[in-house]
Amino acid sequence: MKYSRFEILAFVLGAVAITGSLFVPSTTQIIPAEVVAQLLLILILAGALHWGRNGGFVTALIAIAIYVGMRYPLLKAEGLSPDVVTMIVSRAVAYTVIGLIGGELAGRVKYLLARMERDAMIDPVTRVYSARYAGQAVARALGKHRRYETTCSVLTLTISPAVWSDLKLRRMDSLMRRVASHLRNDVRMVDDVAYHDNGSFIIILPETAADGAHVAAKRLRAGVVDIVGCGLDEVNARALTCGVDDAALKDLAEALAPGLEDDDASWGAPQVSDRRAADRT
Repeated sequence: MKYSRFEILAFVLGAVAITGSLFVPSTTQIIPAEVVAQLLLILILAGALHWGRNGGFVTALIAIAIYVGMRYPLLKAEGLSPDVVTMIVSRAVAYTVIGLIGGELAGRVKYLLARMERDAMIDPVTRVYSARYAGQAVARALGKHRRYETTCSVLTLTISPAVWSDLKLRRMDSLMRRVASHLRNDVRMVDDVAYHDNGSFIIILPETAADGAHVAAKRLRAGVVDIVGCGLDEVNARALTCGVDDAALKDLAEALAPGLEDDDASWGAPQVSDRRAADRT
């Protein structure tokens, strides 16, 4: 889940709870200033969720100022009586605690969700990007090409099942990690390497035209053949370029990341092959 969605959900639930508390039957007389004071908690909640601890503290100070302003007539009439001081101090303490603690918790949740989202973009076996991340990147490259006519190419490198199908799961994972490490070290910093399971890798090459993509595909294919120790015909390489192979790139993005447009929160969820799932059961 993205933090923006969590923020909206938490705000709506919190606002409903705060507003609902006003309708709880009470034996004391309803005072309009206290109703507004309760609603000011919504302001503090919004500040804490959106700006964290600092935002929560600032909105708490604003709420305290508003509350003291509303209670000024009572303060002027009764002075600093114990009841008035207790009422104002209790509100101030409640606002400050909610702003600070709520903002701190919101900040921690935001960091946790960001870390989970980052980790979800990484394939757990090869430690390169996941297939869903690659699908997202391909779709983004197509969109940028349509809007700005930028150049981008995508390579697919697939190792034949004849190479790895008879290996034990641990040895297969080790082999794919070695291939992933080689690919990652053999491309530019701006290039992305992803793993699609079952011996299939995706390399995204920004600002790379078709000619450069074919040259890179040949070089990377030869390197994978050397790492794996197989024949050249057992590693398939394919180069696709925006503006030339748009239909194939769209199909690739959909295959890598099913439901791309319907569930963008699921990007990066690592996929598990049928063989891997069977081996683990």
